Amino acid sequence: MIKTYNKDGHIIYNGDAIQVLESKIEDKSIDLIFVDPPYNIGKDFNGRKDKWNTDLFADHATVRVFNRLF
Repeated sequence: MIKTYNKDGHIIYNGDAIQVLESKIEDKSIDLIFVDPPYNIGKDFNGRKDKWNTDLFADHATVRVFNRLF
């Protein structure tokens, strides 16, 4: 399910990234994609290490989205 938040002409989609790209975003309408790295570098966040198995990382939604876009 995709939730849509719209205010003053700005739209935020909350849902599966692939589903949003396929159903809500028009072709050639994106000027910028902003992500907040670094990801998967082994940083310790209060005892939780941000380090994934390589196979798990390859299946991550961000990777799937970038593969779909480029």
